Amino acid sequence: MSEMTLVKPALKWKDAYINYYKEWLECGETMIPWVIEKDPYAFDEMIEFLENNERGVYLPPGWVPDTTYWMMDKQERIIGVTNIRHKLTDRLRKEGGHIVSDLRKEGMVMQRHYCAFHWRKPGK
Repeated sequence: MSEMTLVKPALKWKDAYINYYKEWLECGETMIPWVIEKDPYAFDEMIEFLENNERGVYLPPGWVPDTTYWMMDKQERIIGVTNIRHKLTDRLRKEGGHIVSDLRKEGMVMQRHYCAFHWRKPGK
């Protein structure tokens, strides 16, 4: 199993993120979590947008603060994006929840193994 790390979006991973973004565009699938839809070619603006979301700044009415993480492998390739909401509205309690995550196709097998190992309940 490959080692994976969750990192906050940063300028030093711009190329890795743009490669991840291009792959999403090429496959034509729905971009999940929604933050992937943000245009990365204005990278500084995208990072500022994500930081503002985390601080709860300039959110549209009814939106909640959230933090975005990128899942990276040992080669510093982004294999997934996770978005964690800090709190829930009534609507999000019914549909959406706290955590939204998706992966490159090749990362799905790695994530299943990672989650099974690291997210199991103590003593199980």
